[in-house]
Amino acid sequence: MPFSTEEELEVRLNQVSALYLKGMPQYKIAEKVGVSPSQVSRDLDMLRDRWRQVNMDNMNDIILEQLNKLDVMEKELWEAWDRSKLDYKETRIKGKGKAKKKEGEEEGREETQNSLQGEVTKITKEKEPNVGFMVALLQLMERRSKLLGMDAGLQTNEKITVTIKA
Repeated sequence: MPFSTEEELEVRLNQVSALYLKGMPQYKIAEKVGVSPSQVSRDLDMLRDRWRQVNMDNMNDIILEQLNKLDVMEKELWEAWDRSKLDYKETRIKGKGKAKKKEGEEEGREETQNSLQGEVTKITKEKEPNVGFMVALLQLMERRSKLLGMDAGLQTNEKITVTIKA
């Protein structure tokens, strides 16, 4: 049946595919479909090429989606890193007494700092940035490199140690 029409070929390929995926041996597929075992072998080669192409197309879509997610995560991690470097600001109110109500202030409304009796102390403390964000960024970059195949062929046991000082 080497001179099959395109439609006949597609019907046969669907039959061969279905039987093969159910685990039927090639010689039995040949008997059932009515072609030689070598034709089944050629059909399976053609099917494998198609499957490979479909999976590669899907894989490219999956990789693009993952890369876009990594981009969003990277942006958020850099923003969190920058926030973690900011000085810590704290306001303490020392003293006792009732708060004085300002003229025209509504009942039940929260009092402002200026209306409280006592000493207001504002403290700004330096703090070390959260290195957890930098670790996460490095892991993200490693993941991106793997998705892009940049690590292919590299075999290294090196560990990277990062020390961050503000």
